[in-house]
This record gives sequence, C-alpha cells and structure tokens, in this order.
Amino acid sequence: MNLRLKRWITAGAALAMVATMGLSACSTNRALTSETGKNEVTMASRTPNWIFPISAKGYTQGENGQFIQAMYRPLFAYKSSSDTPYKINLDKSLGLVPEVSEDGKTYTITLRDDAKWSDGTPVSTRDIEFWWNLVTNNKGEWASYKEGFFPDGASLDIKDEHTFSITTTDAFNPSWFIDNQINKVALLPQHAWDKTSADEAVSDLDRTPEGAQAVFAYLQGEAKNLSTYATNPLWQTVNGPWRLSSFTPDQGLELVPNENY
Repeated sequence: MNLRLKRWITAGAALAMVATMGLSACSTNRALTSETGKNEVTMASRTPNWIFPISAKGYTQGENGQFIQAMYRPLFAYKSSSDTPYKINLDKSLGLVPEVSEDGKTYTITLRDDAKWSDGTPVSTRDIEFWWNLVTNNKGEWASYKEGFFPDGASLDIKDEHTFSITTTDAFNPSWFIDNQINKVALLPQHAWDKTSADEAVSDLDRTPEGAQAVFAYLQGEAKNLSTYATNPLWQTVNGPWRLSSFTPDQGLELVPNENY
C-alpha cells in the first residue's frame, strides 16, 4: 500500500478524516463514510484528545483509539476471515502467533524481527517490559485496568530481545485470553520515553516502582497538552504506518507516512 497523506479536519463538533492511500481506504462506520475523490474517504468523528497509548480515564473515546492506532502498531491485530490461529492479522501485528503451553498457563510470543521505530531503532521486548512496568505500577491511572483481570495474576518473562512469555496462575481459554487480555499490551518506545522531563537523559527508571510512577506521570501529563502534540519529540517516535505532522486542537491534524513502517 502506498501511503501518501491522512488528514483529520474538524468542522464544528465533528471531525472529518480524509485518507489518501495508494489503492483504497475504508471506515469501520460505513454510515458516516462518503467518497470525496479518487482514493479518498471522509469519515465523520470527533476531535482526538489523547495520544498516549496507555488509556486514561475520561479519554477512552473511539476517535482516540483510531488516532493512536494510526501511529502505534498493536501487538496483535485481528481479521475475522484470517486462517491464522486466533484470527491474528500477521501483516498488521508486531507479534507472531503465540505458543501456548500444555497446561494453558504460559503464552510465549515472538516479535517480528523487521519492525522499527520511526527513528530507526528496532522494536524489541524492552518495549514490552517498559509497558508492563508502567501499567503494573500505575493501575489506578490505567482506564483498561479491572481488578482481578490481566495483568493481575500474571507474570512477564523476557527471554531475549524478540521473545517473551506471559504466565498466568490460572488456565484460561487461549482464544479468549489472547483476544481479550493480551491484546491490551502496547509496545512503547523505552529508548525515547523512559524519562521524567524533556531535558532528562533516557535511563531505566521504569525498573523501579517509584521510577515507573514518575515516568508515567510525565508521559500522561504531556499527553494532556494537546497544543504541543505535533512539536513534542515524544510523539514523533512511532512504529505504525503514520506519524503526526501537524495538530491544532478543535481544528484538525495531519498525519504523514512513517518511512520506517
């Protein structure tokens, strides 16, 4: 697919997304979609107001998910017509099909070895560990957290730079657990985000509870500053098909192709 340009243009309370994508584009809500020209689709929605891939209370609107997914590739994407186990869409996923242990408690996952962040840094299991440390030490701030559910009752084991495993205390139906629990995992650029201020050098702060809480507070605070979305270096480190080039709150934004996708 030849990605060229994607714009979200706000008109009053609605946001129109115009995607120019080499061959075709589609909307998950066809009732709100209309063609505006060759290879262009306009979709009515609202203005995104959250960019941090860890969901926050009060910022879980669908348009935020679409905005984030354009820039951050998921561990697993799904396709109902896929013949791949668990209906995983391998082309759009960062992870390969999980290997499930005989007792149904351990899921071993290998990351694709060709994935890179937009600055050329390879995607690795350190990015998985970074996410894990942030959410497990900030559960009360994570909108997707529900007590007693993942990651409660689970442990993370990093095998190497491309392989990790998640082990649960109880056995679950693998299809349910992969689709509804492991799909919450987001790879975050530890090499660019593991700090507590713009001028601070990146380190391994996330590996202590106090450090993980401080890093999380910094990133969440930056995500609330919409006026700096396009200029803040944090949000330029992405691994999805798009990166943000301009953003004006309540007016619109523009995404350009991520050349390292």
